[in-house]
Amino acid sequence: MRALPTADPFLAEFFADRRRGTSGVRRDRIDRVEADLRLAIELTEQEELAADDVVLLAAERQFAPLAAVARVLPVTALPAVLHRYLTDALYRPRAGDDARDRLDTCAALVRRLAREPDLLPLTRELRRLDERVRMERVTVQPTRGRIRVRRVRG
Repeated sequence: MRALPTADPFLAEFFADRRRGTSGVRRDRIDRVEADLRLAIELTEQEELAADDVVLLAAERQFAPLAAVARVLPVTALPAVLHRYLTDALYRPRAGDDARDRLDTCAALVRRLAREPDLLPLTRELRRLDERVRMERVTVQPTRGRIRVRRVRG
């Protein structure tokens, strides 16, 4: 059995894949989602870390304080962080396009986590979270109505 990575290299690889082939506004939105998700990870340090990891976090912060929680947080804690990230009003974007990008990215991250064989016990929770993300995405999507054009004479 291989050792599970921590959240930092897992997220770095995931977001590198998401950025591949994108540019402009889309790339900026992916960068914003990553920054927001990493902020959510940094703010959830005590709830998701075991007692041994809290000691390791204190040592990690002495060497490099930025992104210390992501370097210590196990990948198995990411579903709980994602759940908080999706439900907490602190991380909700205002614009509809930003919300869609956030939900798309989270859904892709949940599916990527569900493919990890070591996370099999968490798969049921990940599937529920994926369903929730999909339902929320539907509510954010703009309705496609017919545009009526009036002719103006003159």
